[in-house]
Amino acid sequence: MGATVRIDDCSILVVFGDDGLRGLNSSDVGLWLEALSEEFSIPLHFVKMTVGQDIESSFAELPLHNLDRQQNRLLLAGANLEDAVTFASLQCLLQGFDVFFLVDLIAVNNAKYASFHWERLFQAGGVPTTMTQILAEWELSETSSTLAAQIRNQAENYRQLCR
Repeated sequence: MGATVRIDDCSILVVFGDDGLRGLNSSDVGLWLEALSEEFSIPLHFVKMTVGQDIESSFAELPLHNLDRQQNRLLLAGANLEDAVTFASLQCLLQGFDVFFLVDLIAVNNAKYASFHWERLFQAGGVPTTMTQILAEWELSETSSTLAAQIRNQAENYRQLCR
């Protein structure tokens, strides 16, 4: 797994459980991710994972078969670290994807146990990062001043969203 994510080699996967994107200012975050996806042609997938029923059918909900293997890096966001995010992440890692956790875009239901879930995901091979960090890396690595300015604009939009 490489240390950085390029704007042209990733997909964004947003997973959530029965409560939707509760805890993430969901409508604003969803709209911002859709705008980011559209502006930079980044594949974006929203997937509901129903944990507690048939786990195999939940995994079948993941769009892994639709993802371009040339874009095998996933930026993962979502709600319910303890269930939907953990199960989706482990399945993606097992399928050979490089998973970068956007920790600022992952809602935690129970802070008391969150460190155990994070540690498990990191030990499985996931990489912690933030959306702010990803945007900064994209801007710094971009050779086109026009595209760099667009990324900078999206970074400012994200900072406004987080206030």
